[in-house]
Amino acid sequence: MKYDIFIAYESTTGGSYAENLKKALEKRKGYNHKVFLADQTLVAGDLWEEERDSALNSCKYFIVVITSLTMDSDWVTDECTKVEGKKRIIPCRDSNMPLSDTGYLANMHQIDFVDKSNLAHKLILELKKIERKEKEINVENDTEEFLKRGKLLQSLRKVKDAGEEYKKAVKKSLTFPKDYYDRVTARRIFFSFHYERDAWRVNQVRNNWLTKPDRETAGFWDTLAWEEVKKNGGETIKYWINKQLEGTSVTVVLIGAETASSAWVQYEINKSVEIGNSLIGIYIHNLKDQEGKADRLGSNPFEKIYTERNGRKVCLSGIYPTYDWVDDEGYNNFANWVENATQKAGK
Repeated sequence: MKYDIFIAYESTTGGSYAENLKKALEKRKGYNHKVFLADQTLVAGDLWEEERDSALNSCKYFIVVITSLTMDSDWVTDECTKVEGKKRIIPCRDSNMPLSDTGYLANMHQIDFVDKSNLAHKLILELKKIERKEKEINVENDTEEFLKRGKLLQSLRKVKDAGEEYKKAVKKSLTFPKDYYDRVTARRIFFSFHYERDAWRVNQVRNNWLTKPDRETAGFWDTLAWEEVKKNGGETIKYWINKQLEGTSVTVVLIGAETASSAWVQYEINKSVEIGNSLIGIYIHNLKDQEGKADRLGSNPFEKIYTERNGRKVCLSGIYPTYDWVDDEGYNNFANWVENATQKAGK
Protein backbone atom coordinates (compact mmCIF):
# COMPACT_ATOMS: atom_id res chain seq x y z
CA MET A 1 0.00 0.00 0.00
CA LYS A 2 1.12 3.58 -0.65
CA TYR A 3 1.15 6.13 2.14
CA ASP A 4 1.15 9.95 2.15
CA ILE A 5 2.61 10.39 5.60
CA PHE A 6 5.12 8.34 7.60
CA ILE A 7 5.40 8.97 11.34
CA ALA A 8 8.66 7.88 12.97
CA TYR A 9 8.61 7.68 16.78
CA GLU A 10 9.89 5.77 19.80
CA SER A 11 6.93 3.75 21.03
CA THR A 12 7.30 3.90 24.83
CA THR A 13 7.74 7.70 25.07
CA GLY A 14 6.16 8.88 21.83
CA GLY A 15 3.45 6.33 21.04
CA SER A 16 0.49 8.31 22.38
CA TYR A 17 1.61 11.48 20.56
CA ALA A 18 1.98 9.58 17.29
CA GLU A 19 -1.37 7.82 17.61
CA ASN A 20 -3.28 11.05 18.24
CA LEU A 21 -1.43 12.72 15.37
CA LYS A 22 -2.49 9.93 13.01
CA LYS A 23 -6.14 10.38 14.05
CA ALA A 24 -5.98 14.15 13.54
CA LEU A 25 -4.38 13.86 10.10
CA GLU A 26 -6.98 11.36 8.95
CA LYS A 27 -9.75 13.78 9.96
CA ARG A 28 -8.62 16.49 7.51
CA LYS A 29 -11.52 16.99 5.12
CA GLY A 30 -10.72 16.61 1.45
CA TYR A 31 -7.27 15.10 1.95
CA ASN A 32 -7.85 11.39 2.68
CA HIS A 33 -4.37 11.09 4.16
CA LYS A 34 -2.94 7.58 4.31
CA VAL A 35 -0.76 7.57 7.45
CA PHE A 36 1.79 4.90 8.32
CA LEU A 37 2.17 4.25 12.03
CA ALA A 38 4.05 1.04 12.73
CA ASP A 39 2.20 -0.07 15.88
CA GLN A 40 -1.19 0.36 14.22
CA THR A 41 -0.49 -0.23 10.54
CA LEU A 42 1.51 -3.45 10.74
CA VAL A 43 -0.54 -6.54 11.58
CA ALA A 44 0.30 -10.15 12.29
CA GLY A 45 1.47 -11.91 9.17
CA ASP A 46 2.87 -8.78 7.50
CA LEU A 47 6.40 -8.78 6.23
CA TRP A 48 6.99 -5.83 8.53
CA GLU A 49 10.28 -4.59 7.11
CA GLU A 50 9.04 -4.81 3.54
CA GLU A 51 5.80 -2.98 4.40
CA ARG A 52 7.64 -0.31 6.34
CA ASP A 53 10.18 0.28 3.57
CA SER A 54 7.37 0.48 1.03
CA ALA A 55 5.74 3.18 3.18
CA LEU A 56 9.04 5.05 3.42
CA ASN A 57 9.44 4.99 -0.35
CA SER A 58 5.92 6.16 -1.14
CA CYS A 59 5.35 8.82 1.53
CA LYS A 60 5.41 12.53 0.78
CA TYR A 61 5.91 13.70 4.37
CA PHE A 62 8.30 12.14 6.90
CA ILE A 63 7.43 13.22 10.43
CA VAL A 64 9.79 12.52 13.33
CA VAL A 65 8.26 12.75 16.80
CA ILE A 66 11.21 13.52 19.07
CA THR A 67 10.81 12.46 22.69
CA SER A 68 13.36 11.53 25.36
CA LEU A 69 14.32 8.16 23.83
CA THR A 70 13.91 8.90 20.12
CA MET A 71 17.57 9.64 19.42
CA ASP A 72 18.52 6.32 21.09
CA SER A 73 16.07 4.22 19.08
CA ASP A 74 17.65 1.86 16.53
CA TRP A 75 14.24 1.56 14.86
CA VAL A 76 13.91 5.31 14.34
CA THR A 77 17.56 5.60 13.27
CA ASP A 78 17.02 2.96 10.60
CA GLU A 79 13.91 4.76 9.33
CA CYS A 80 15.66 8.13 9.18
CA THR A 81 18.62 6.64 7.32
CA LYS A 82 16.36 5.17 4.65
CA VAL A 83 14.46 8.39 3.92
CA GLU A 84 15.15 9.53 0.38
CA GLY A 85 15.51 13.17 -0.66
CA LYS A 86 12.05 13.43 -2.22
CA LYS A 87 10.29 13.80 1.14
CA ARG A 88 9.35 16.78 3.23
CA ILE A 89 10.97 16.20 6.63
CA ILE A 90 9.16 17.63 9.67
CA PRO A 91 10.81 17.19 13.10
CA CYS A 92 8.46 17.61 16.07
CA ARG A 93 10.00 17.92 19.55
CA ASP A 94 8.47 17.54 23.01
CA SER A 95 9.05 20.98 24.57
CA ASN A 96 10.23 19.30 27.81
CA MET A 97 13.21 17.97 25.88
CA PRO A 98 16.15 20.41 25.54
CA LEU A 99 16.87 21.46 21.98
CA SER A 100 20.53 20.57 22.53
CA ASP A 101 19.57 16.91 23.08
CA THR A 102 18.48 16.55 19.44
CA GLY A 103 22.04 16.63 18.07
CA TYR A 104 22.44 18.26 14.67
CA LEU A 105 18.66 18.34 14.34
CA ALA A 106 18.91 21.34 16.65
CA ASN A 107 20.11 23.26 13.58
CA MET A 108 16.81 22.48 11.84
CA HIS A 109 13.51 24.27 12.34
CA GLN A 110 11.43 22.09 14.67
CA ILE A 111 7.82 22.10 15.76
CA ASP A 112 7.85 22.11 19.55
CA PHE A 113 4.74 20.82 21.32
CA VAL A 114 3.44 20.61 24.88
CA ASP A 115 0.81 17.88 24.56
CA LYS A 116 -0.97 15.65 22.02
CA SER A 117 -3.50 18.18 20.80
CA ASN A 118 -0.87 20.92 20.56
CA LEU A 119 1.29 18.65 18.36
CA ALA A 120 -1.62 17.85 16.05
CA HIS A 121 -2.62 21.52 15.79
CA LYS A 122 0.89 22.75 14.97
CA LEU A 123 1.61 19.93 12.54
CA ILE A 124 -1.52 20.63 10.51
CA LEU A 125 -0.62 24.34 10.36
CA GLU A 126 2.84 23.36 9.15
CA LEU A 127 1.33 21.18 6.42
CA LYS A 128 -0.81 24.11 5.27
CA LYS A 129 2.30 26.25 5.06
CA ILE A 130 4.10 23.58 3.03
CA GLU A 131 1.10 23.15 0.72
CA ARG A 132 1.18 26.88 -0.07
CA LYS A 133 4.90 26.66 -0.71
CA GLU A 134 4.51 23.69 -3.07
CA LYS A 135 2.44 25.81 -5.42
CA GLU A 136 5.69 27.60 -6.22
CA ILE A 137 8.40 24.97 -5.79
CA ASN A 138 8.32 21.19 -5.42
CA VAL A 139 10.37 19.17 -3.00
CA GLU A 140 12.90 18.05 -5.62
CA ASN A 141 13.92 21.68 -6.26
CA ASP A 142 13.69 22.98 -2.70
CA THR A 143 17.08 23.76 -1.18
CA GLU A 144 15.69 23.69 2.34
CA GLU A 145 14.70 20.04 2.00
CA PHE A 146 18.20 18.96 1.00
CA LEU A 147 19.52 20.85 4.01
CA LYS A 148 17.03 19.10 6.28
CA ARG A 149 18.03 15.74 4.85
CA GLY A 150 21.70 16.57 5.44
CA LYS A 151 21.10 17.62 9.03
CA LEU A 152 19.04 14.50 9.71
CA LEU A 153 21.84 12.28 8.43
CA GLN A 154 24.45 14.31 10.27
CA SER A 155 22.54 13.87 13.53
CA LEU A 156 22.80 10.11 12.95
CA ARG A 157 26.56 10.41 12.28
CA LYS A 158 26.13 9.61 8.58
CA VAL A 159 28.57 12.39 7.70
CA LYS A 160 29.44 11.26 4.16
CA ASP A 161 25.78 10.92 3.18
CA ALA A 162 25.02 14.28 4.83
CA GLY A 163 27.75 15.89 2.72
CA GLU A 164 26.13 14.62 -0.47
CA GLU A 165 22.83 16.24 0.50
CA TYR A 166 24.60 19.51 1.29
CA LYS A 167 26.21 19.47 -2.16
CA LYS A 168 22.74 19.15 -3.71
CA ALA A 169 21.55 22.08 -1.57
CA VAL A 170 24.43 24.26 -2.77
CA LYS A 171 23.67 23.44 -6.40
CA LYS A 172 19.95 24.12 -6.03
CA SER A 173 20.44 27.37 -4.12
CA LEU A 174 22.28 28.87 -7.08
CA THR A 175 19.38 28.26 -9.46
CA PHE A 176 16.35 29.66 -7.57
CA PRO A 177 13.93 31.70 -9.68
CA LYS A 178 14.70 35.39 -9.07
CA ASP A 179 11.26 36.27 -7.70
CA TYR A 180 10.58 33.00 -5.85
CA TYR A 181 10.59 34.35 -2.31
CA ASP A 182 8.63 37.46 -3.27
CA ARG A 183 5.86 35.13 -4.40
CA VAL A 184 5.76 32.72 -1.47
CA THR A 185 6.11 34.94 1.59
CA ALA A 186 5.70 38.53 2.70
CA ARG A 187 8.26 38.39 5.50
CA ARG A 188 11.67 36.96 4.63
CA ILE A 189 14.85 38.04 6.39
CA PHE A 190 18.52 37.35 5.78
CA PHE A 191 20.69 36.22 8.68
CA SER A 192 24.32 37.31 8.63
CA PHE A 193 26.60 35.68 11.22
CA HIS A 194 29.87 33.89 11.92
CA TYR A 195 29.18 30.33 10.76
CA GLU A 196 31.87 28.37 12.53
CA ARG A 197 31.44 30.01 15.93
CA ASP A 198 27.79 30.97 16.27
CA ALA A 199 25.59 28.56 14.27
CA TRP A 200 24.12 27.03 17.44
CA ARG A 201 23.23 30.39 18.97
CA VAL A 202 21.85 31.66 15.69
CA ASN A 203 19.54 28.68 15.42
CA GLN A 204 17.79 29.73 18.65
CA VAL A 205 17.03 33.13 17.10
CA ARG A 206 15.95 31.60 13.80
CA ASN A 207 13.55 29.16 15.45
CA ASN A 208 11.97 32.06 17.32
CA TRP A 209 11.30 33.85 14.01
CA LEU A 210 9.82 30.75 12.36
CA THR A 211 7.10 30.24 14.97
CA LYS A 212 4.65 31.97 12.60
CA PRO A 213 3.49 30.30 9.35
CA ASP A 214 4.14 33.30 7.07
CA ARG A 215 7.84 33.70 7.81
CA GLU A 216 10.94 32.48 6.02
CA THR A 217 14.67 32.98 6.41
CA ALA A 218 17.67 33.08 4.12
CA GLY A 219 21.39 32.79 4.72
CA PHE A 220 21.06 30.12 7.41
CA TRP A 221 23.30 27.13 6.80
CA ASP A 222 25.01 25.05 9.44
CA THR A 223 28.79 24.68 9.43
CA LEU A 224 29.02 21.56 7.26
CA ALA A 225 26.77 23.06 4.59
CA TRP A 226 28.76 26.29 4.66
CA GLU A 227 31.95 24.27 4.14
CA GLU A 228 30.41 22.80 0.99
CA VAL A 229 29.72 26.31 -0.33
CA LYS A 230 33.26 27.46 0.47
CA LYS A 231 34.81 24.59 -1.50
CA ASN A 232 33.59 26.28 -4.69
CA GLY A 233 35.65 29.43 -4.10
CA GLY A 234 35.06 33.11 -3.39
CA GLU A 235 33.07 34.05 -6.48
CA THR A 236 30.66 31.19 -5.88
CA ILE A 237 30.23 32.31 -2.26
CA LYS A 238 29.43 35.85 -3.41
CA TYR A 239 26.96 34.54 -5.97
CA TRP A 240 25.31 32.35 -3.36
CA ILE A 241 25.02 35.27 -0.90
CA ASN A 242 23.53 37.48 -3.62
CA LYS A 243 20.97 34.82 -4.50
CA GLN A 244 20.03 34.33 -0.86
CA LEU A 245 19.49 38.07 -0.41
CA GLU A 246 16.97 38.19 -3.25
CA GLY A 247 13.44 38.71 -1.98
CA THR A 248 14.55 39.86 1.49
CA SER A 249 13.84 43.25 3.01
CA VAL A 250 15.78 43.06 6.28
CA THR A 251 19.25 41.77 7.09
CA VAL A 252 19.71 40.66 10.68
CA VAL A 253 23.35 40.66 11.77
CA LEU A 254 23.75 38.33 14.74
CA ILE A 255 26.79 39.56 16.65
CA GLY A 256 29.02 37.09 18.45
CA ALA A 257 32.60 37.26 19.63
CA GLU A 258 34.19 37.24 16.14
CA THR A 259 31.39 38.44 13.85
CA ALA A 260 32.92 41.86 13.15
CA SER A 261 36.14 40.28 11.86
CA SER A 262 34.39 38.05 9.30
CA ALA A 263 35.04 39.20 5.73
CA TRP A 264 31.86 37.47 4.57
CA VAL A 265 29.73 39.24 7.18
CA GLN A 266 31.19 42.53 5.98
CA TYR A 267 30.36 41.58 2.38
CA GLU A 268 26.79 40.66 3.36
CA ILE A 269 26.31 43.97 5.17
CA ASN A 270 27.66 45.99 2.23
CA LYS A 271 25.52 44.05 -0.24
CA SER A 272 22.45 44.53 1.94
CA VAL A 273 22.99 48.30 1.94
CA GLU A 274 23.47 48.21 -1.84
CA ILE A 275 20.14 46.48 -2.51
CA GLY A 276 18.24 48.68 -0.05
CA ASN A 277 17.71 46.28 2.83
CA SER A 278 17.27 47.72 6.29
CA LEU A 279 19.60 46.22 8.91
CA ILE A 280 19.52 45.46 12.60
CA GLY A 281 22.26 44.05 14.80
CA ILE A 282 21.60 41.65 17.68
CA TYR A 283 24.22 40.63 20.23
CA ILE A 284 23.92 36.90 20.87
CA HIS A 285 27.05 36.22 22.95
CA ASN A 286 24.97 35.65 26.09
CA LEU A 287 23.02 32.82 24.47
CA LYS A 288 24.36 29.41 25.47
CA ASP A 289 25.89 27.03 22.93
CA GLN A 290 25.53 23.22 22.78
CA GLU A 291 27.87 22.93 25.76
CA GLY A 292 25.83 25.34 27.85
CA LYS A 293 28.41 28.14 27.61
CA ALA A 294 28.00 31.83 26.81
CA ASP A 295 30.68 33.72 24.86
CA ARG A 296 32.56 37.00 25.19
CA LEU A 297 31.16 40.29 23.87
CA GLY A 298 32.20 41.05 20.30
CA SER A 299 32.59 44.35 18.44
CA ASN A 300 29.76 45.97 16.50
CA PRO A 301 30.41 45.20 12.78
CA PHE A 302 28.45 48.31 11.78
CA GLU A 303 31.27 50.46 13.23
CA LYS A 304 33.65 49.27 10.48
CA ILE A 305 31.45 50.13 7.50
CA TYR A 306 30.49 53.49 6.01
CA THR A 307 27.93 54.52 3.42
CA GLU A 308 27.18 57.78 1.66
CA ARG A 309 24.23 59.83 2.86
CA ASN A 310 23.48 63.32 1.53
CA GLY A 311 26.93 63.64 0.01
CA ARG A 312 28.92 62.61 3.07
CA LYS A 313 30.20 59.36 4.56
CA VAL A 314 28.22 58.06 7.51
CA CYS A 315 29.08 55.09 9.74
CA LEU A 316 26.41 52.38 9.71
CA SER A 317 26.46 52.30 13.51
CA GLY A 318 24.82 55.73 13.41
CA ILE A 319 22.04 54.51 11.12
CA TYR A 320 21.06 50.99 12.15
CA PRO A 321 20.08 49.91 15.68
CA THR A 322 21.56 47.09 17.75
CA TYR A 323 19.92 45.05 20.49
CA ASP A 324 20.96 42.40 22.97
CA TRP A 325 18.98 39.16 22.66
CA VAL A 326 19.08 38.45 26.39
CA ASP A 327 19.03 41.93 27.97
CA ASP A 328 16.45 43.33 25.52
CA GLU A 329 14.24 40.22 25.66
CA GLY A 330 14.64 39.20 22.04
CA TYR A 331 12.39 36.19 22.52
CA ASN A 332 9.44 38.55 22.99
CA ASN A 333 10.58 41.53 20.90
CA PHE A 334 12.39 40.14 17.85
CA ALA A 335 9.33 40.24 15.56
CA ASN A 336 8.77 43.92 16.43
CA TRP A 337 12.42 44.76 15.70
CA VAL A 338 12.13 43.14 12.29
CA GLU A 339 8.79 44.80 11.55
CA ASN A 340 10.19 48.24 12.38
CA ALA A 341 13.16 47.59 10.12
CA THR A 342 10.86 46.37 7.33
CA GLN A 343 8.89 49.61 7.45
CA LYS A 344 12.11 51.61 7.18
CA ALA A 345 13.22 49.54 4.19
CA GLY A 346 9.98 50.34 2.37
CA LYS A 347 9.95 46.99 0.58
